[in-house]
Amino acid sequence: MAETPRTWPSIRLSRSSVALCFAVSCGASCSVAIPMGGMVSASFMSRNHVLAFAAALALSACAGVDMTAERAELFAEVGTRAGAAPAEDAAIAARLDEPLDQADAVSIALARNRGLRADLAEAGLARAAWIEAGLPPNIAFHGSLIPESGEPDMIDLDFTAPVLGLLALPARRAEARDRYDAARSDAVLAVIDFAAETRIAWVEAVAARQRAELARSIRRAAEAALVAAEELRAAGNIPAVDVDRERALAQRARLDAENAGIAARAAEQRLRARLGLDPGDPLMLPDRLPEAGAAAIRDGAVDAALEASLPLAAARARAEAEAKAANLANVESLLDHAALGVMIEREEGEWAEGPVLEAEIPIFNWGRAERDAARIRADQALDRLAQMSLETRAAATVAAEEAALAAEQASYVRDEVLPTSEAVMRGVTRQYNAMQRGVFDLIAAFETRAAAGESYVAALERHHRARIRMEQMRAGGTAVVMDGAGAGPDMGAGRSGGGDH
Repeated sequence: MAETPRTWPSIRLSRSSVALCFAVSCGASCSVAIPMGGMVSASFMSRNHVLAFAAALALSACAGVDMTAERAELFAEVGTRAGAAPAEDAAIAARLDEPLDQADAVSIALARNRGLRADLAEAGLARAAWIEAGLPPNIAFHGSLIPESGEPDMIDLDFTAPVLGLLALPARRAEARDRYDAARSDAVLAVIDFAAETRIAWVEAVAARQRAELARSIRRAAEAALVAAEELRAAGNIPAVDVDRERALAQRARLDAENAGIAARAAEQRLRARLGLDPGDPLMLPDRLPEAGAAAIRDGAVDAALEASLPLAAARARAEAEAKAANLANVESLLDHAALGVMIEREEGEWAEGPVLEAEIPIFNWGRAERDAARIRADQALDRLAQMSLETRAAATVAAEEAALAAEQASYVRDEVLPTSEAVMRGVTRQYNAMQRGVFDLIAAFETRAAAGESYVAALERHHRARIRMEQMRAGGTAVVMDGAGAGPDMGAGRSGGGDH
């Protein structure tokens, strides 16, 4: 019958050395001799098994985190979910030499935004914690030497390892893995949300350029109308007050054009910052937003968004981690300060050895509060998960409906509102030139045409924003409930807001 392996470490001491011997699960053992002079030597039995075991321990002890590989894994998952990937450095300059589309904007931002890089470091930190949790605890050593005159020196050596650190190693490793999974889901979520926000920043910048061009065209028309009014006044055909009204319209159009230009430059600067561009880097944008297409909302889009939701996945992982932590707390609260080891003592020339057990005596603190706190955290995580599920479903429903409605409204403004306002403008202008309409009618026609143009840009912007949000949801990103207050076309003279900020 094979000899049963010893289950606790032992120490053998001679006058010249201290030997630490561990029994391993395969039945092999090793001894490490520590001479009194400080040199270390080792002898092995069952050498192949011990070498393999030692090599595994050495490799695990020096395991580290490669953030380049970590980011590559994250971007690979993002590519699968959202179809986005960071651009290669060599390709960025070429893409910036021509008008930038949404996809290229996202690729450049993923490659160059330092804030995103900092956010992704959280996944690396969680992996480091996971690696750390999987390592066995180090062995504690305590030794004393008491010289005695004319007698052999008294030597007392203790080697201990924390009991909880050994018993709870699998549970701690599993808990750390759950927390890493949650952090990784958060990192992928951050990239998906970042890509969506970059697309929206691109939409806002292009929409601002389109509004600025619209404001400039209205300014040119108002200034041309003022010139015509001044000529009619010089011929004595209209009173001076009509010229003043035309002048006021031209002045307001000038201020609107200047404000629209400022807004366009501000939106471009925000996009530049998100892309990680330096002040001297070129940036070309299209003059107009793409036409609104079909929203393409499939049946079951809400359920698909729920299934893909990374916030829900992270919440589930955290709930599982807290549940495991609560189970671990039942043991940890009582054995946190327990240690098991071996003691070797030499006194009066004789050696003695025996096991050592250290533990706190739970007289004043039985760890009840610690266990209760762990259970409370576990229940808290479950409650948050349940509420997040409800809120995510509601947000997905709103996003799907908003995307469909925005597409319909953009088409309506393009096909109905714009042609009507242009027809009114042409008809009133002809009648005004024929002295059949007054200046008030002309000003009203200008304002109607300007409001229609602004409504079209706003509808286009809202359509693209809603489409981006829906794509963000389908990729597993955060569910953003859009503000429906500005969804409809605004036929007034003011600006149409409406957004999901």
